[in-house]
Amino acid sequence: MAQKLRSSHFLQKSFLWITLILLLLSAGGCQFWQNRQTPTPGGQEIPLDTTTITDNGGGTTMQGEPTSVPVQLSEGQSQSQTVEPLPQATGMPLSDEEIDQVLARLPELTAEPQDQSEFKLANEPIPPPKTGETISEAFPPAQQAVQPGQSEAGPLEVLRYAPEGEIPIAPFVNITFNQPMVPLGTLEDLAKEEVPVKLEPDLPGTWRWIGTKTLTFEYDSDLIDRLPKATSYKVTLPAGVKSATGGVLAETVTWTFSTPPPKVLSTYPQDIPQPVDPLFFISLTSASTQPPSWKPSRSAPAASQSA
Repeated sequence: MAQKLRSSHFLQKSFLWITLILLLLSAGGCQFWQNRQTPTPGGQEIPLDTTTITDNGGGTTMQGEPTSVPVQLSEGQSQSQTVEPLPQATGMPLSDEEIDQVLARLPELTAEPQDQSEFKLANEPIPPPKTGETISEAFPPAQQAVQPGQSEAGPLEVLRYAPEGEIPIAPFVNITFNQPMVPLGTLEDLAKEEVPVKLEPDLPGTWRWIGTKTLTFEYDSDLIDRLPKATSYKVTLPAGVKSATGGVLAETVTWTFSTPPPKVLSTYPQDIPQPVDPLFFISLTSASTQPPSWKPSRSAPAASQSA
């Protein structure tokens, strides 16, 4: 009787343990399946291709819920690697006798034909440099004072002048003599010298000596840097003008030049009927630095009627 009771009690305990183990396994399996179905935050789902290939080469799509595989990526971390230093080998220097023993074990060197070769000279050797002439000269050379050039003796003459004839623009008037006309000096001293040239018409400007033989005239204006256009000019250098060295101009030198006047570009009206109070317009080329501001003007009614 007691034995049957012990056997029944043992079976009950075994059944309880088996039941508990099965419950734990079921709970663990459910948790594992839920983790696989639920994507991890920060992960990326990769959809799977549900198309299958049939025997005839076509494809069929599997019906049902889409299948995906969760993939989680994270920042990589460097792994520390421990490098163990190798121990340095300790050695002892060889003596002369030990070195001779090592060398005695080596085979003897045999001479090869290519070990020695003749010196290859160039086909045309570069000739040695030729000796030149030796010049004994101090360097740097001694500085010598520059002497002024000798003035040409004889009568005073005009070598060249500009501008001349009909020109599109006249920036300045320039005259050059064959002899010095003023002594050497500063610009202020040269500006005080008398100018022997006459320019017509009389214009506000400055006569300036460039050196001692060239005289130039520049027009003074805040608007233009040249002589006015639409003007005929005459330059006169009278006879009897003397140079700084005593030369005398034998004959009067005169020349003329002119700048272009304005030209008519277009007019209005032309060969068409006009009202009693007509409008007249004329377009010209500009003779100044700025184009003229033309304003249309109407003639008086009495004048237009009389016309």
